[in-house]
Amino acid sequence: MLEIVKDRKLEQSQEVSVYRILSRKCFSIKDKKTGLVVAHADKFRIENVRCKVSEAGRQHVLRKKQKNVHAVLLGIYIGNCEMDTPQMDEVYYDLYTLDSFINKRTGEKLTQIDLVCFENGKVYMLRGENND
Repeated sequence: MLEIVKDRKLEQSQEVSVYRILSRKCFSIKDKKTGLVVAHADKFRIENVRCKVSEAGRQHVLRKKQKNVHAVLLGIYIGNCEMDTPQMDEVYYDLYTLDSFINKRTGEKLTQIDLVCFENGKVYMLRGENND
């Protein structure tokens, strides 16, 4: 599913910011230039990804018990995810126990990822990928 918001544009090579919508079990895709949400989707991929968690935003959620967008993946939109996600590692973030995105299998802290696949409410990366 890819749902474009208000006739906005989402094109390959577009710089985007992605975050999970807990209530809809999908992801919001924001255009990095305009800051506007351009689409909601559950299966797509981005490349040259930077993992960003705002510690101030995280602390606000912990204090107020009111969720806000404070963890995003920034990258270049590629399009549909046609990869074998069972052969990939899950990228994971839990604001109550973590201060960054991690590789769920290895526990390694992630700051950069070459390619990320979003599918069925989860985020995946290639196994053995370098995450400098």
